[in-house]
Amino acid sequence: KGSYCNELGMVNPKLCPRGFECPRNNMVSADACTGREYQDDTGQQICKTCEIGFVSIDENTACAPCKPGFQQFENECRGCVPGTYQDNSGKNFCDDCPTGFYCPEVEAISPIPCPIGYECPQSKLTAPELCPLGEFSEAKGAETCAKCPANTVSNEERTGCNDCNLPKFIINGACIEPCGPGSYLPNGGVKCELCPAGTYNDEEDRRNNCKNCGEKYYCPGPGAETRILCPIGSFCNENRLSEPKPCPEDRIAPNEGQVECQKCQTQTVDNEKIYYVPNNLRSE
Repeated sequence: KGSYCNELGMVNPKLCPRGFECPRNNMVSADACTGREYQDDTGQQICKTCEIGFVSIDENTACAPCKPGFQQFENECRGCVPGTYQDNSGKNFCDDCPTGFYCPEVEAISPIPCPIGYECPQSKLTAPELCPLGEFSEAKGAETCAKCPANTVSNEERTGCNDCNLPKFIINGACIEPCGPGSYLPNGGVKCELCPAGTYNDEEDRRNNCKNCGEKYYCPGPGAETRILCPIGSFCNENRLSEPKPCPEDRIAPNEGQVECQKCQTQTVDNEKIYYVPNNLRSE
């Protein structure tokens, strides 16, 4: 054992080479070490097994530890995936990124502290989370953000809080200017928007939605501050019209604010049809 004979008439057997094993008598060839096995000496009967966290290298003649940022899996060093790290060599596992830290890249050697203005509330995070509106963090490594005091809101960077005084008001954690005529604050929003076409707002501090124009009126938009009475020759028969509808050729709207057009009467003069408005439909 520990040797082999691969030629006829040999006087002395050959010693099993490094990286191989010869576990039986009368062997004609040596068996190569496989997997995480290795053999760093000659004339050996069996291969050795690398320690946990080590892999076989140099044609199975030696072992080497997996370097930081990697973990041993079978006979391979695999990089730690995002959300995990390994700061030591010779390990067969990666550690989860702890709360207050994040690990954005593969093969991470150490976790990164959560930056100011952010929170890292759970393990295995690959990116920090910006503090919500109305909250802040003023030190690195925060697991959760702190809430701003009463009558204050967080700044844009979420690193501190600013005063929010009247006539401004706080909603959804943001300091809001009152929405003036022609605009409104959407439900759940933090910024005023112009009233859509067909609606209007003639008030200060309008929230949730603008008013419908209603029949007899139209509201060109966006941003109408008042509604306009439907003009003569047109009709407005919907609640959210952005422009009046002109009457057809054979119909008339002699007054403002009409929801429908009246049919004109006709008279034939010299074989030509003439449309006219009866006296009872004329505006006074």
